[in-house]
Amino acid sequence: MRLLRCVTPFALIASLVAQERPRPHLVLVFADDLGWTDLSTGRTCDGNGSPYHRTPNLDALAEQSTCFPEAYSSGPNCAPTRAALWSGQWAARTGIYTVDSGARGRAEHRRLKPADNTKVLSPDVVTLAETLAAAGYATGFFGKWHLGDERDGAGPAQQGFARAVGGDHRGGVGKAGHFADEHGAFELPGLGPNGVARQFLADRLTDEAIAWLGSVEGPSFCVVSHYSVHTPIMAPESDVDATPKPDPGLRHHTRRYAAMLKNLDDTVGRLVAFLAAHDDPAWPGHKLADNTVLVFTSDNGGVGGYHAAGIDGGQEITDQRPLRSGKGSLYEGGVRVPFFVRWPGVTPAGAVDRTPLQTIDLYPTFAALAGAKLPEAQPVDGVDLSARFRGQGDVPQRALLWNFPGYLEADARRGTWRSTPVATIRRGDWKAMFWFETRAWSLFDLASDLGEAHDLAGDHAEQLAPLAVELRGWLADTAAPLPRGADGAPAPLPDTPR
Repeated sequence: MRLLRCVTPFALIASLVAQERPRPHLVLVFADDLGWTDLSTGRTCDGNGSPYHRTPNLDALAEQSTCFPEAYSSGPNCAPTRAALWSGQWAARTGIYTVDSGARGRAEHRRLKPADNTKVLSPDVVTLAETLAAAGYATGFFGKWHLGDERDGAGPAQQGFARAVGGDHRGGVGKAGHFADEHGAFELPGLGPNGVARQFLADRLTDEAIAWLGSVEGPSFCVVSHYSVHTPIMAPESDVDATPKPDPGLRHHTRRYAAMLKNLDDTVGRLVAFLAAHDDPAWPGHKLADNTVLVFTSDNGGVGGYHAAGIDGGQEITDQRPLRSGKGSLYEGGVRVPFFVRWPGVTPAGAVDRTPLQTIDLYPTFAALAGAKLPEAQPVDGVDLSARFRGQGDVPQRALLWNFPGYLEADARRGTWRSTPVATIRRGDWKAMFWFETRAWSLFDLASDLGEAHDLAGDHAEQLAPLAVELRGWLADTAAPLPRGADGAPAPLPDTPR
């Protein structure tokens, strides 16, 4: 009995320590070109889902999550958002503001010369993956990278990921599209033959991620960076067959796109099911899902909504309404994205958090959740939202900022644009845009005009002036790349409206 009296307190302490929640696993599912309105009806954050698209797994995940309906990508297209994610920095710092060149369309239709665009995320950048690895996290990346490759010393394997599958420089899926060849191989690094002929890429990436997660012993950071739902719009025929034709008059009406969304939804469902079934080696007696922060979001808005915005040309794969325009634009349809966070027992389930946020915020947020130290010599522009992920803390009072010093065409022959050079700021419900070609301002009150139909720049100088001063100061402080005039000199910074 005396021995038992001596041992029992230590046994109780050990039991309690074993039950303490360890550092969380971090899983990021990053869709490509998924629009804010693309998920099906049900409670998709803000009730703006599609009555045609069917995404039951993502709907269920959203129900278990806190949704952030005022989340934004850090760029209007792929590369700047991905650079912002891994660096924690605005495109104004990385110099990566578009894919390939900002000199899109025909030169005779461009009034300004676009700023030079950087295509590779500098190996000198301390990435989020490197920061988490230094804190003891296993790091795995599966999918689209589009910021350099091993030849540049800048692929995911060189930028902090111990396991890297699929990332390459060009960001595309190859000539065969999203399907493997007859041997199960893709035209992407690390995706050699697995014997599954004509396998769909999203399925293969999910298989690889699940296999890796099942092999990790300690805290893990897993990124599933899908190529879906980027063009070419493809889906397994079984998913097409399972997708009904749209009823006439629906704003979403592309059956194969809906089938591609179904496939993406199924892969998320498989990942969530694995987390729920697999034991957590870092927390005995618990499953991985019990202590995994799972974030789902997109790199920019969907491809479509241009015609409704008065833009001739451009693909109409999806429809962003009530938002204006789509991918390639700094209007809401180009940068507002789905975003929800699940952390069972910590993040409030079924909650809606209207904190405005951007992709850059994931760097300091994930670092805080992991107990990782931010790099000292590198500015991190994002804001730590870990308290908001816990349903705590005040909403950060800061501006959201974008700079796009180039051109993205809608119809190159006719000279129509998804975007011309523009810098943008949102603070509170007010959003101001400065157009470098015309040196004109636009101003919108998003609280009453989510579709940005009413330009208030001429009527609310008292609201526009401080936004203009802040945007001008930000462009100067970050030495942001600017478009150039005919003489090659950078365009002047935005004028302060009077």
